[in-house]
Amino acid sequence: MYKKWLKRAGIIAIVLVLLVYIGYQIFSSTYSQIQTEIASYAEVDETISSTGFVMRDETILSNTTDGVLTYLLEDGDKVSKDGKVAEIYTSASDVSTQKSLETLQEEKDRLQQLSRASEAFTSPDSLDRQILQRLKSMQTAILEGEYSELDQQREDLLYQLNEWQIVTKKVENFDGRIQSLQQQMDQLQEQHSESIGSVTSPLAGYFVSSLDGYESEFSADEILSLTSEQVEEKLAAEPSESPQNTIGKVVSSLSWYMVCNISADDMLNLQVGKKGVTLQMPFASTERVPVSVEAINQPDMDSPATVVLRCDYMSSDLANIRKEPIQIHTDSYEGIRVSRKAIHMDTVSRMKTDEQGNKVLDENGNPVTEEKEVQGVYVLFGGELVFKEIVPLYTSNTYVICDPSPGEDALFSGSTIQLYDQVVIEGTDLKDGKMVG
Repeated sequence: MYKKWLKRAGIIAIVLVLLVYIGYQIFSSTYSQIQTEIASYAEVDETISSTGFVMRDETILSNTTDGVLTYLLEDGDKVSKDGKVAEIYTSASDVSTQKSLETLQEEKDRLQQLSRASEAFTSPDSLDRQILQRLKSMQTAILEGEYSELDQQREDLLYQLNEWQIVTKKVENFDGRIQSLQQQMDQLQEQHSESIGSVTSPLAGYFVSSLDGYESEFSADEILSLTSEQVEEKLAAEPSESPQNTIGKVVSSLSWYMVCNISADDMLNLQVGKKGVTLQMPFASTERVPVSVEAINQPDMDSPATVVLRCDYMSSDLANIRKEPIQIHTDSYEGIRVSRKAIHMDTVSRMKTDEQGNKVLDENGNPVTEEKEVQGVYVLFGGELVFKEIVPLYTSNTYVICDPSPGEDALFSGSTIQLYDQVVIEGTDLKDGKMVG
């Protein structure tokens, strides 16, 4: 009796397993569990990373006069031929006194200018807007780390606030303060000695106060023909010892060059004369400066390539760089972002038309259709899957940027992905028109 019960139980268990298996197969054939993502807008830059070496036409400046040197220019400032770069004083106290005199003179000039503000019509509302804009600019400079501009912006803000007091009749003038400043200047002049010498620039250009020992590395004759080996030598070279009594240098040309080596694969994204290329040195400056591709030297298709970039822009940050990690931005793409795993190949059909756009009919008068296998994604509308063709602009390892509005000639089906579409990224047995739970 017990054996018969066990036999029946075994048979029932086997039947139940079979029923579950068959039910699962039926369910799987009629229901497709899918995962989706929302198609979103995205911007992406195509970037080449490398280490670059700056080459400039630089002339070293020297000083032979004994004394205390004070600079008249900031790094990156323009200097004319025979223009003063620095002055020499007998002692440090004379330098300090001279700087105090300059500060007082600047404040006096501003206040005298303000005294004339009441003579011209200036709207208080306009000043309010200017002051607010100035505050926003200072906030932006702080957030972006552009601290070098804050001193000037602070002075400009102070001037606008004082001007507002004049225009709104909060104060009549600054005569008292101007008189006090003049008295301070007169007292300083009594104990002040004039400069005993100066340093001038032999040529026009941009001033830089420091030397790094690589000033002799520039050669106009070789710049466009540099090889990858020569670039590596420059990157690995130790700086030369600077001559005695040097006080800085003058970059005699607005144009300077960044040379670097890139891989054979990266080289495919660059061509001589390519438009829209920008250069960024993230550890030296937040700026992204426009550059032109002057030369690309590559001995064969599989070897690294030497790239020569020319820049016609100068700033205090750029004036001091030499060896820097760099990013070359070659292209920028914007469009609809989808995951690579969402992309499939499918066959779509359309009515065939002639050159005039008229439908082509067969011998029985029925429209002729044509088919083509295209790249696209499945989009969920309600409970239905719809296949939409895509035109990729940029492809990474994980996602694709698609053209949101490709031309008529770019699409075979005439339908493409749209922003906020519910795109299928996972699922089985996907096909156009399929109803899913």
